[in-house]
Amino acid sequence: MSSDLSAAGEGLLGSILLLSGIAVAPVAAWALRRLHPGRNIVFARHGFSHVVVAVACVLVGSLLGSLVATPLRGAEGEPSILADLVAGAVAFACGVGYIVSVQVRLDPDGWRALGLRSDCHHGTAVLGGLGVWLIALPAIFGLGWIWSWLSSTFDLGDPAQEIAKRFMALPEGQRFWPLVFGIAIVPLLEEILFRAFLQPLLVQNLRERAGIAVTAIVFGALHGPAAFLQVTGLAIVLGAVMLRTQSLFAVWAMHAAHNGLMFWLMYSVPEVRRWMGGE
Repeated sequence: MSSDLSAAGEGLLGSILLLSGIAVAPVAAWALRRLHPGRNIVFARHGFSHVVVAVACVLVGSLLGSLVATPLRGAEGEPSILADLVAGAVAFACGVGYIVSVQVRLDPDGWRALGLRSDCHHGTAVLGGLGVWLIALPAIFGLGWIWSWLSSTFDLGDPAQEIAKRFMALPEGQRFWPLVFGIAIVPLLEEILFRAFLQPLLVQNLRERAGIAVTAIVFGALHGPAAFLQVTGLAIVLGAVMLRTQSLFAVWAMHAAHNGLMFWLMYSVPEVRRWMGGE
């Protein structure tokens, strides 16, 4: 990535990377099937009414999260990225708590239906998922460049995520706990909410491709307009792996690896830092 790359150049490079990713997608799918030949079919016993209640729990949890995170804020309630991450994690955890209670009550497999079945080969699922993510990575970055070009061409706003700018502004000595939340905790909660709970319901009602796509679009939209296309692309890959493996560990590992790579790039590569809105 280069801060000197023109908008048209970003669009062209992004398109090349995206097309290359589409071309190798069958190879990634074949490799995942070979590494993880079994497939667990999930019957979603929950309904859309449970999704509505889960969303309400997240909203109520956001109020609780704000209270829990108050001691982490500066004087006079000054913004703190750690406080905001803790507040968000508490909100998601409230939704996850409700989801687990629903699964225990409705599904014979209980909470194990959330991608935690003992009969799933989670080790090979993780390896396969990480391999698929690596193969898809150029296409995911390509979507980021395409979105940057679209944002510049049609004045869609700043393509850099505000959360990324806030992470880049952190002094080195204050990064540890925000990174723990950004790489490990928040991705786990998001994967339970989206891939383990919402996606099976949508797949059951809309069929596989549409269910994955709608879940990914919702996931991308809730991350805000900045980097929407790139986040949605990542979510499609996560959804495809979840559909194949039904392993929460696999999609959690992929999500954590992606976030970790993005943090490493933004802190270590000046061109990426500038492209993402840093100084």
